[in-house]
Amino acid sequence: MHDIKKPVVSVCIPVFNGAAFIHECIQSVLNQSFEEFELLIVDNASTDSTIDICSAFSDKRIRIHRGVSNIGAHANFKKCFEMAYGELVMLLPCDDLLERGSLAALAPPLLANPYAGLAFGRTKVIDIAGETLSEPLFAESGFLNPEQALCFIADKFNPIQHSLVRKKYYFEQGGFQKKYGCFFELPLWIRITCSSKAIYLAPMLTTCIRTHPAQGQSIMRNMNSNNLASVASHFGNRSLKQHQYRSSYNICFLRSVKFWEQLDAKYGMSDENVKKMLSKLVRSNIDHLLKALIRINFDQISLELIVFGRINTQFEQKSVLWTYAKEFLLLLSNLPVRMGLMVFRVFNRKSNLQKN
Repeated sequence: MHDIKKPVVSVCIPVFNGAAFIHECIQSVLNQSFEEFELLIVDNASTDSTIDICSAFSDKRIRIHRGVSNIGAHANFKKCFEMAYGELVMLLPCDDLLERGSLAALAPPLLANPYAGLAFGRTKVIDIAGETLSEPLFAESGFLNPEQALCFIADKFNPIQHSLVRKKYYFEQGGFQKKYGCFFELPLWIRITCSSKAIYLAPMLTTCIRTHPAQGQSIMRNMNSNNLASVASHFGNRSLKQHQYRSSYNICFLRSVKFWEQLDAKYGMSDENVKKMLSKLVRSNIDHLLKALIRINFDQISLELIVFGRINTQFEQKSVLWTYAKEFLLLLSNLPVRMGLMVFRVFNRKSNLQKN
């Protein structure tokens, strides 16, 4: 085994007030069969029992850094890469999990191919109780060249979760950019994909992402005056209104699609990839607007109308209107199925809570 100061892999857990899930998250890392790793916990000045829970572990592979003040989520993610000793780095939010064979599936292919920029596998979505909500099935696996990888990303919509990244590419490509909000990882993964010769897709489930009401992305999907304080706390910024109109899900989604469009000219990407991402943005805008109307959430309604206006001014209007018509009809056709799934999840969640 490598010296702890020279591990092959650094699994980094950026955390702020993660006491509810961090024990399970840490244990999922320590359970890995691939042992040449360090576990770096970068605490963003938590005020709950996070540090006490982390300190209770005695494994020598664990390093804990405790921040003196909340520097915001993005700066804390950046600090993970700056402090990591490993050649390969993975960011693992404190409420998510690694499957047992995750590092064994992802690290060896990257080590064998020094020109590959990152590796990832399938990510299962779980609820607050750990029950499965969804699990994607990919026919693709193995090394993908940049063209194949970009088509795959556009088709599957942001499938790269908990990727294992070659650290040098992170710094060469400028790291994360705050303006992309909850989509901050995707532009970087795309830049790495375009600049490296390959990325690796494992043919298996490697990680779990947990969705729950206190999750940052869940809050940003339903922005209103009541939860702005939670968002501000997440990003370490107390200017509440700027979060509503700068950090909301679809505002950041729109910036990501514009990023795809800019790369089209630079790297000669297919126009089809941009069209696919635009369709997904339009679908998300319609979906969020309908949910806001049902909830009578005037803050969200106003925000989604702003997104609608920006999409119409920033992309060709005829194409945009056709895309809205197509996506709205598709949404209506799938509404009964979606409603049934929502009802099932509500009852399933209540049943799990009663058992616990």
